[in-house]
Amino acid sequence: MQVSKQDYSKVEPFVAVPDAVLSEGIVYVSPARTLLWVDIYRAKVYRRRMDTGVTDVFHADGSGSIGAVFPILKRSSSDGNDTQVEEFLFAAKEGIAHGQFGGSWKYVVKYSESGLDSERLKRLRSNDGNVHGEDLYIGLINDFDQETTDEGVIFKINLVSKKIDVFWPRISIPNSLYWVGEYMFVTDSMNSCIWRTKHGFQEREKFIDVTQYSTDPEGNLPEPDGSCLSSNGELLFVSIWGHSKVQVFSTKDGALLQEILLPEETPRVSCCAVVGSDLFVTTGSEHLGTSKVGQPSKGGCLYRLSDVIPESDEFSTRGIIYRDD
Repeated sequence: MQVSKQDYSKVEPFVAVPDAVLSEGIVYVSPARTLLWVDIYRAKVYRRRMDTGVTDVFHADGSGSIGAVFPILKRSSSDGNDTQVEEFLFAAKEGIAHGQFGGSWKYVVKYSESGLDSERLKRLRSNDGNVHGEDLYIGLINDFDQETTDEGVIFKINLVSKKIDVFWPRISIPNSLYWVGEYMFVTDSMNSCIWRTKHGFQEREKFIDVTQYSTDPEGNLPEPDGSCLSSNGELLFVSIWGHSKVQVFSTKDGALLQEILLPEETPRVSCCAVVGSDLFVTTGSEHLGTSKVGQPSKGGCLYRLSDVIPESDEFSTRGIIYRDD
């Protein structure tokens, strides 16, 4: 089947962050009309208010890194009241922490409570995750100063009891997690695939093999990175790290339907979020993993791609945590 392409290779950054290293984990919070994303390497959370255009930054000094952010809204916010995102949970080096814009942060759950080997945990850091019902799922990978192995893990943390369990015992680079109906989708970057499962690791099946659609003349394997669903859950938008593109797959049969091309100077496409008809895409710096890390670059910016999905409704692209007033 012929795959359609949308060419945004000439688009300019929507939010330029010249010293960013690894912008990731973008989420749109519909009731607040707010985008949140992180710079994993610099341990920062960014907030962009779509109504005002104001961008705020929270730095979790001493946290090691931030793999993902999980917005918190007051329960009344679901009815349209008090819809500012001020508080959030985030995945730090050693566990899940609570933070607040303009405030401090503290751990609420430590990964050490899982019973996983302590030496193994020292070699890991948080990566991507999501909230589903009362549970928070978070993937861990080898830290920046470690060799990538299959020591990674996905934890399941109950937000009420704070109980933490090993959900996926071994994985190299776990990335975005989503649910459609009875199925959970787990991104496995190093294996260039997306798993589908009803009950976890033991019953997984390889649903999307991204290597089938690689056209890199140098033979660089495509790494599926952060992703998002369409409002009806029928489309999965997957950022392809190192290939300057987002691929769109069907969640019904795993078929590749479309490719969205981004500027070649920012090949490290890291995550995306659908907002109405537009697609917002984060990127990583080309200096990551080199002695030039932290030097100014176009990588690390946020792109806004207009009219990717015509006439789409706005919705929250990941799970929101609601608390009582």
